[in-house]
Amino acid sequence: MEGQPDLSADVLEAFRAAVPVGLQAAGELILTESNLDSPTLAGDLDSTGSVVVDGTEMGVGYDSEYARKQHENTWYQHPQGDKPKFLENALTNKADAALDLLSTSIGEALGG
Repeated sequence: MEGQPDLSADVLEAFRAAVPVGLQAAGELILTESNLDSPTLAGDLDSTGSVVVDGTEMGVGYDSEYARKQHENTWYQHPQGDKPKFLENALTNKADAALDLLSTSIGEALGG
């Protein structure tokens, strides 16, 4: 519209700034949930968990020699109630809440 300021650049900038913030919050939620079920008897798996955000991409994972084996081997016995597929299950169980965190971040940045 004539005479109206073009806010599209401001909106896009706010959106771009909000996405990584929301992704970080979502990733932290998933990692926290994953740590609740990850095997702890053997050592330091939880302390190797991390969230990495790069623009519009986010990754959650563990940097441990045995993380993949513990995650994938469903026949391992976990006497403390820990479970295999701890990261996969966390993502499935917290997907809606993670999306809500991302949506909230974007909505707040856009004044909603």
